[in-house]
Amino acid sequence: MFIGNIVIDHVEGTTNSFEVVLPFRYKGKKWDVAVKGGWVSDGASVPKIFWNIFPPVAGRYLEAAILHDALYKAEILPRKECDLLFLEAMEELGVKKWKRLTMYYAVRMFGWRVWRSHKGEEVLKAREYIKVKPMKGRK
Repeated sequence: MFIGNIVIDHVEGTTNSFEVVLPFRYKGKKWDVAVKGGWVSDGASVPKIFWNIFPPVAGRYLEAAILHDALYKAEILPRKECDLLFLEAMEELGVKKWKRLTMYYAVRMFGWRVWRSHKGEEVLKAREYIKVKPMKGRK
């Protein structure tokens, strides 16, 4: 479950970057994830041709996409675990099954490009904005 509303503000001088204004948490089945204010996300990383179906900063999946961006950039969990959290969060947000599965399989198939593009200093900087811990009673 998401704790706190995700409040974002457009980053001036950019086309599609948004800063998280207030911190939020996601308590999932296995992981408790906290994201600090100041984190910058582009929302859902969707090719422009599909924006009419999957707009990057609209729709019920926006919170899940911001969470996923932070998880990916910080590389605290394995990539597959980040993608599963994305799927879980979308389900909780009420995203239709066909849409959440399409987005999940898209990140499974193409997310490796983003994952491999991270530089060490970017990962360390991202880790300043996100904390991940196992849910109590889980390892």
